[in-house]
Amino acid sequence: MKRIGDPAVTLPAAAPAASDPLKERATAFADTVSMSVLHRLASAPPGNVENLLSEHPDWSALVRDHPPAPNVVVEWWKGLDAATIAALISGASPLIGNLEGISYVSRDQANRKTLEREIANLRAQLKAIEERPASAWEPGYGVGGGSRVQTEVVMHRLENLLNIEKALLSPPDAPRRSLVSMSDSWPPLAAVAIDDLDSADQVSFAVPGMGTTTSDMVGWTTVAQRLYDQQNLEDPGSKRATIAWIGYETPPVPVLQGGFDVMGDERAQVGAQKLSRALAGVESTVSPSAGLDVIGHSYGTTTASLALTLPETPRVDTFVSVGSAGLPPAIDAAEDLNAERVYAGQARNTLPLISPQAGDQWAWTGRMSDRHPVDPSTAGFGAQVFGTDGDNGMYPVTDHSALMQSGDGLGYFDRGTESLQNIARATTQTGGISRPQHTSDGNPLRSYWEEVIQNPGFSL
Repeated sequence: MKRIGDPAVTLPAAAPAASDPLKERATAFADTVSMSVLHRLASAPPGNVENLLSEHPDWSALVRDHPPAPNVVVEWWKGLDAATIAALISGASPLIGNLEGISYVSRDQANRKTLEREIANLRAQLKAIEERPASAWEPGYGVGGGSRVQTEVVMHRLENLLNIEKALLSPPDAPRRSLVSMSDSWPPLAAVAIDDLDSADQVSFAVPGMGTTTSDMVGWTTVAQRLYDQQNLEDPGSKRATIAWIGYETPPVPVLQGGFDVMGDERAQVGAQKLSRALAGVESTVSPSAGLDVIGHSYGTTTASLALTLPETPRVDTFVSVGSAGLPPAIDAAEDLNAERVYAGQARNTLPLISPQAGDQWAWTGRMSDRHPVDPSTAGFGAQVFGTDGDNGMYPVTDHSALMQSGDGLGYFDRGTESLQNIARATTQTGGISRPQHTSDGNPLRSYWEEVIQNPGFSL
């Protein structure tokens, strides 16, 4: 059996020139080794791809951790015949489904196969647990012991994957959805696209904030669908696609889900690298002329802004920040972002559980962090600030959330809101963007205590 290093898949005869910076040399070498893996898999006999990866689990990890440049993968993929492509999609679906540079229709096929296989495996595990004799669980099977604990773990994983599967179902008369990516981490990271990415002239990424995971892939995909629908209302006939991108591990909601990671920028730093690569993948795979938009919500604005400062990130047409949890200190002006146009919108600041007014109760608290204190909706930042409070006849945003349950208020991406209309107009450049009718002082605590002092009868 051939291995990496055989004549058909030789590694470079010599290392890159010594004059190259060390990082560039290491990257070039890793890219070459990863491409050797891909060539080896493509040259395997039909039906043997899965066996090769089983025998060499390090191969998948190598390509995942050191993926070749998207433009290199594009050329490799274009050179494969239909039979080889089918064999790779079938036998190496987790690898092919998440590799930037592969056509998106092929990635969708591969990721759906992975999803189907994982759901079947989990259902089989549940059945095995149910059929296992009670005596097999005593005394104290494993850590925690008992079939109930095992069942809960498997059920939780199954429900997560079923939510991703459900997110792929398009509403009536809506375009087809595709599974752009799905990681093997837990919970899995994933991205669902609305409409045909491979032929799109404009692609919009929706980047989520704290507490957003694929356990509610349906919810974030609904955000992308709402955006897509509004964009087509503003600019009918355009060839667009939107991506519900849960491609990084968002910080948990403080107290309710975990600690206070949202006040740091570690997760944003990691997410920025992944978003940068996804954007570069679209540029290489679809067309260099295809337009790119990035819409960030809450902590997603922190992540997206960092991505738009990385040298590998292609220049985007539009960056839209809504309900920002704050940008890093180094990004204190719109011109710091690699974007042609920068927009920002936020509902009026309110105090959680105290203020009688409806508005955004959490964004300003995120900006209290010294790791991301910059408010992109202030005049000094230089973004085009748009209204979200419904002063132009549209509905106002009444909560920090992206979406709200009917009757509970309205989030930034709910239908009929001034916010969603302005986001769509910003990303389609169709004009008519409404301006905010209020100015924010950045910290409603001061206003609250002024109210308490001036009105002694005002209380909690």
